[in-house]
Amino acid sequence: MKTTTRPNPEASPLQEILTRLNDSIDGFRLAADFSTDSAFIRLCERSAEAREAMVEELAAVIAACGGKPSLEGSREATVHRAWIRFVCQVHPQFRKRLRAECERGEKEFQRTLDTRNGLAVRNERTGTMLADLRAHVATTFSALRHVESTSRGNTRPHYAAA
Repeated sequence: MKTTTRPNPEASPLQEILTRLNDSIDGFRLAADFSTDSAFIRLCERSAEAREAMVEELAAVIAACGGKPSLEGSREATVHRAWIRFVCQVHPQFRKRLRAECERGEKEFQRTLDTRNGLAVRNERTGTMLADLRAHVATTFSALRHVESTSRGNTRPHYAAA
């Protein structure tokens, strides 16, 4: 008789977080590609690199829960990034909105993490990892706000031409 083991119920919500994590990495890479504001580019690159390091650990936790981790992003975010890429190429002035788009993405990521807060109670490893991720998202959101307020004092726009 064939026996199958069911994945731990934590696997599915953790996969949702992993998907968001991959979406955020791709989003930060895209924003860095279209901006010439050096502080913003560094922030985007650092955020993407820090999150890439978290992907493997989160995938391992999902596998330990009996799930099969997917390293793909969501279709919705893929379509949204394609739209941003297109609009930035057609209307270079839209590039001024990249920070706002990154902030919006971080707020969405915070919401996802907040709705999965109960996972931390069941598993210490998961709880620590999610707490670190929450802290990273909050720090990135704050840094985006700081970069935006700093760049407002600049008289020249710092965005690449199409």
